[in-house]
Amino acid sequence: MARNNRPLSMTPAAIRQRLSRANATGERAAQRNTAERQRHRTRNNTETLEQRVLRLELNRTRRLARISLETPEQRQQRQDLNRIQTQNRRAAQKLNIANAARVRRNARTIPEESVDEFSCGPMEFRCQYCQSKNFKGEMAADKKFTNCCEKGKIELRILRTHKLITKLMKEEHPQSKNFMENISSKTVHWHLHPWERK
Repeated sequence: MARNNRPLSMTPAAIRQRLSRANATGERAAQRNTAERQRHRTRNNTETLEQRVLRLELNRTRRLARISLETPEQRQQRQDLNRIQTQNRRAAQKLNIANAARVRRNARTIPEESVDEFSCGPMEFRCQYCQSKNFKGEMAADKKFTNCCEKGKIELRILRTHKLITKLMKEEHPQSKNFMENISSKTVHWHLHPWERK
């Protein structure tokens, strides 16, 4: 049996389709590839586990059949292409890791002194409905607040707070002053390093 590029399952219609695709313009090929990727993505998202296993097994069988019909030159070309694709993928991964590290490094090196301080004033205005503390600038023209309970439209359940936090917030603890001065930096730290919470 003579070896050729034609897989065993190719019909004359499939051959015509391949020739048509090979002669397509770059723009048309790109549009077709995009549509085909979307079609495959949709199909893969809706298939059952059994269908997925069957599809992967069929793809594997076709690939092995295609490989068994390769000439030595075709095998070398495929291996070279695979090697190049692997190198490109690894280079892209390294670049992504380096970029992420650079972003993290730059984010940490912004000196706090270079940021202009902005104050909303004291948070001493209470909502008449939910008793939340607000800034004066959050008050609407009718002297009611919308950011907390939408002027009483939303009923908020009372949050239970740990006794220590309550004492620190009400300045009934020796460390209250330090806590209130550093609460925003501690909150940011806990959001960035949740494993350090105690």
